[in-house]
Amino acid sequence: MGYIDISQITESFAPHQYSRAYYRATYISTAFDAGFVTAMTIRPKWMRDICSVALSGYYLIYAQEADEKVSAIKRGATKRK
Repeated sequence: MGYIDISQITESFAPHQYSRAYYRATYISTAFDAGFVTAMTIRPKWMRDICSVALSGYYLIYAQEADEKVSAIKRGATKRK
């Protein structure tokens, strides 16, 4: 049995590995992506554009749902047929 140094394992998962601005940018980007993806199927373009902005605002407030939405889209896009 080998000795495992816990400090080496936890350093790679450090929560402050990136700057605060980076996390803020990914938070906003994920909200915009989720808003666009949700409004993507709306038919009149003018309505899709308005809903995309409104849904992006919704996803800025509910970031966990935005992350789940974008993750679901990524999983669906990477499925092999």
